[in-house]
Amino acid sequence: MKRRLIFVASILTIVFALVYSYVFDSKLDLNGDNVHYLNLAKNIAEGHGYSTLAVGEGFRPASHFPPGYASILSVFMFLGIQNLLVFKILNGVFLLASLLLLAYIVWRSTENAYLSIAVAVLPMFSPQLQHFANIVMSEMSYLFFTVFAFFALYKYDEKSEKQFWKSAWFYVAILSAVVAYYIRTVGASCLFALIVFFLFRKEWKAAISVVGGIVL
Repeated sequence: MKRRLIFVASILTIVFALVYSYVFDSKLDLNGDNVHYLNLAKNIAEGHGYSTLAVGEGFRPASHFPPGYASILSVFMFLGIQNLLVFKILNGVFLLASLLLLAYIVWRSTENAYLSIAVAVLPMFSPQLQHFANIVMSEMSYLFFTVFAFFALYKYDEKSEKQFWKSAWFYVAILSAVVAYYIRTVGASCLFALIVFFLFRKEWKAAISVVGGIVL
């Protein structure tokens, strides 16, 4: 099983690397939002908090974008990594990781390796997905944490702990969904999906705990 899993992951990684390297654009995208994210990340890394620099006003709290993606970039900037190519490739890694997790879920759900490969390979040829994986925007990180939240729910169901609070995947699912929300506010749908998941399973205490986790 592990060998087949590694084999499939290797195939998907190779295909993705070929497609991504072919469409990769090292230039800064003309979309102004990616510059805004870079500035927000720089301000966080320099200790100014989640803020923007206003002419004549100094730093003031930012509110236009959620802080999640800028915070991720700020970690790299804090470590001295401010190369645009690194941030672009990071989004490519987020996309690849999302597709690998999706392939795993499909494979374990259907026991069909070929179907899982097809499900993961087809999105690799999507112009829109590849475009967003080539610019410094929040879509790919949001995609990753959303898929990771569903992956965690799958692992939670797979482990079948009688007491939900003993499952590490329960907490991973909540944390991933919360991160997705702080990257893009549409991530609220992911938080809602977690609650619905436990309600359909009639795990009332788990559903209530998810609500509590979200509030905290």
